[in-house]
Amino acid sequence: MYADNSVLLALDDEWSALLLEGDTICGVSGKALVLLDVEDRARVVGQPFARLLYQRITASLKEDIRESIESTGRWHGELKMRRGEDWFWAECAIRRLPSKNGEPRSLCCFRDSTRQKELEHQVFISECYDTLTSLPNRAFFGYRLSIEVDKASRIPSRTLLLLLIDIDHFKLINDSLGHAFGDRVLKEIAKRLDACIDHSMLLGRIGGDEFALVLKSESKPALLPKVRKVIEAVTTPIKIDQHDLSFTCSAGASCYPDDAKEADILLKHAELAMAAAKEQGRNQMLFFEKRMNASAMRRLLLPNYLRRAVERQEFEVYYQPKQRLCDLEIYGMEALIRWRSPDLGWVPPSEFITIAEELGLIHEIGTWVLRTACAKAREWQREGCRSMSVSVNLSGKQFQQQDLDATIAAVLAETGLPPERLELELTESSVMLHPEESAFALQRLKKLGVSVSVDDFGTGFSSLNYLSVFPLDTLKIDKSFVQAMTNDAKNAVLVEAIVDLGHKLGLAIVAEGVETPEQREMLSSYGCDCIQGYILSPPVDAASFKERYLRQG
Repeated sequence: MYADNSVLLALDDEWSALLLEGDTICGVSGKALVLLDVEDRARVVGQPFARLLYQRITASLKEDIRESIESTGRWHGELKMRRGEDWFWAECAIRRLPSKNGEPRSLCCFRDSTRQKELEHQVFISECYDTLTSLPNRAFFGYRLSIEVDKASRIPSRTLLLLLIDIDHFKLINDSLGHAFGDRVLKEIAKRLDACIDHSMLLGRIGGDEFALVLKSESKPALLPKVRKVIEAVTTPIKIDQHDLSFTCSAGASCYPDDAKEADILLKHAELAMAAAKEQGRNQMLFFEKRMNASAMRRLLLPNYLRRAVERQEFEVYYQPKQRLCDLEIYGMEALIRWRSPDLGWVPPSEFITIAEELGLIHEIGTWVLRTACAKAREWQREGCRSMSVSVNLSGKQFQQQDLDATIAAVLAETGLPPERLELELTESSVMLHPEESAFALQRLKKLGVSVSVDDFGTGFSSLNYLSVFPLDTLKIDKSFVQAMTNDAKNAVLVEAIVDLGHKLGLAIVAEGVETPEQREMLSSYGCDCIQGYILSPPVDAASFKERYLRQG
């Protein structure tokens, strides 16, 4: 086959060879004929090399091959080649040879790489696609998102909307019906989403029950109907076997170029919007807002700042007065923790108490508040100030502490505060979490001589039977009922019923969050014993409380 020794290359059994003059085949190895499924050498020799290719050689590919051979003397790559009526992937290595009679020559060695290509494709699928839904996974979706962003950057009028969807409370499906059933539900949701998108959209599953889509248009308003269609596809009831299932979802969206011009930041902003949708009650979609960035950074930094606050004692105890309605006398005070961070400013308890529980700091913080409040109350007693009881809140985690009664006894002994001057406030939900254990824990606390109240009453799911079993002294009506009762007759009935129920059980009733004279008058008419709220005073520091309420006489 070969005309001279210059084309004799050491080829192993895997490789076939073609000799080219210009773009025309002038020689072919026997193995090449077998691989190409051609019996007659004449059907190959004299034909353009492009005739053997299954794909159309583009001008750019042809130019790449020519430039590579001219600059380096060789080209290496993959091409689709014909095999009869079929085709196969071929790994090709083209090497420049000395010219003959002024005609450029080259040797094309190739071998069947179809199996290798299939294996590569299988690896690609396993690495880039979700095995359950066959949708792009998080990594591959992010890669394709970056491509879409790059394309959009070259089209001034192009708007991209990245939409993340999380199925609300999906864990309940897995816990109650099993993970296999949950997988069937996810496959059905993925099928619905795939059916409602067009070729211009990008869809992926980027988490357990979290899906992502990229929508494209010339304007943000034009995308909203598509968004509604997608949400409807998720929330339409699903019937699997004998189960009829209804879902809500929390969704977050960010837009290119308004919210970000880089794919990773666009994804981060959509995640922040989705997290905000969950925090605000779920079953809604929110667009990204810049303030979400600041909130996320604050949540990220808060645990470290909280640890430092414990070490540096950055907390303060404020006090809010409580008033008897029968004589309008200030009879007690509630101790409330406040945190003024040097870096974050005032941080409300609603923001850091849960984090303190997660970090295991709540016992230390709670004991500090208890000790500080008891010590201050005892200090004022020694100074001859008006005698008042002090209420201290216990978190759910504190109430579960096995040695809580020992801790409180130690604080009372250390500070010298008489037990009857201390009231412990527990939330309704913490008491009802484990009712039997709570009953024993409350009995141990009562043996110390302290009083116990249930805070935020009406917001949990109490069994009324336990109110007669628990050794309680006071019910505190949650402020949400108090603030709504002047405009809502049903809330007013509930408040009156709680007062009546509490009295029949021998409990004192305190109403929280009282802000107006009208509310105070209504509560007085219902027979409520005491009130607390801004109508008297917001929580104030110890010096201000002493000045306002503890003057003797």
